Amino acid sequence: ARINLGPNGPERRDQEILALSLVEALELMRDPSGYESVFVASTAWYGSATRVRESADRALATMLDDPTDAIAAIIEKNPSMTIRTAALRAAVRSKAPDERKAAIARRSLALGIERASVDKRGLAEAAAFRMEAISALARVRDRSPESVPLLAAAISMDARDDASLDESIRAYAALGVNGSDAAAELLASKLDEYGTRETDKRNAPRAKTLVRQILSSMRAARNPLVADSLARAQHIDFDEGILRLVRETRDALK
Repeated sequence: ARINLGPNGPERRDQEILALSLVEALELMRDPSGYESVFVASTAWYGSATRVRESADRALATMLDDPTDAIAAIIEKNPSMTIRTAALRAAVRSKAPDERKAAIARRSLALGIERASVDKRGLAEAAAFRMEAISALARVRDRSPESVPLLAAAISMDARDDASLDESIRAYAALGVNGSDAAAELLASKLDEYGTRETDKRNAPRAKTLVRQILSSMRAARNPLVADSLARAQHIDFDEGILRLVRETRDALK
């Protein structure tokens, strides 16, 4: 673990050789207590020629079938959004059950939301971490109602710029995958909200992109709780392209 902290001048080459040997040994041992050291090695100072980081990254996928407890500890105690993001990716790549991966992604999303409220200088890193967590929820086909308030919070942070548009689209897509009653109710309320704004002529052009994603998510969710909202949307003065999507979504849910 000490070697991961940084090179010691003329001993650098010897340190890298030793680190590679330790990574390979810990991989073979498959001891949970060694997971964090191997993870840190995968993100540490080692040069590409020594293959320490590459070997450590490969070892993470094999040394534990379910490393989520170790990864949860890393995400909780390491303040770096970059390290947290790497840890979350390691969790998703692991052989852990999807529900365990989803729990890590939910906690990561909560931490990313929390960080944005207390560290305004790290907004971009916090946003990248949140987007990684949102994508992870969709990737593992998470359908837990517990995820919905977190996805709603991420959507509410939309700053009307390109970066937050991407985050909102991912969050809406994850709600479609989720498909729970809570997710359907949120999608319906958002479509109603944009419908009201359209009636009042308050929708900016980017809103059309979000409305299209909401409709796509409703179709993916296949939850009848969105039916009333779709029926109302048919009578809103949306452009014909969106109204066609509304009709197609209604037909797909019948």
